[in-house]
Amino acid sequence: MFSIGLSYCTQGDYMHIGYARISTLGQNLDIQLDALTQAGCQTIYTETMSGAKRHRPELEATLKSLRPNDTLVMWRLDRLGRSLMNLVDIINDLEERDIAFRSLTESIDTQSSTGKLVFKIKWGRVLPFSCLLTNKKLSSARLIPVELRTFCQ
Repeated sequence: MFSIGLSYCTQGDYMHIGYARISTLGQNLDIQLDALTQAGCQTIYTETMSGAKRHRPELEATLKSLRPNDTLVMWRLDRLGRSLMNLVDIINDLEERDIAFRSLTESIDTQSSTGKLVFKIKWGRVLPFSCLLTNKKLSSARLIPVELRTFCQ
């Protein structure tokens, strides 16, 4: 984890907290860190670990550090969840705790009612059906978008 020296956002008494993850030491966090810093993250937790691992200490620390009205900011959705259902569970938990979620690459931001609706429609309803098709092999793999294959495992 590192902090860029700001205690709180200038817009109120809440923080934008980032989480960046790479799977191997051969990868580089720079793109994620630059994007999260530009997005206004005051604190960014970093981790080098496969997303398939159930126990990710820095992700757990990130989630524990969030308070009501904070925003969890990710460079990309696949940095957060081990599977689509895991991702949806984490986002739902954040919502119950009054914490917003923002994914920079997918332009998802649950701070607004519209953002919450878009997330629930796209990721909470449509993709589980597609995952069902993928998991039951009812659809050819070439018809399933690459980002969906990642979450349906």
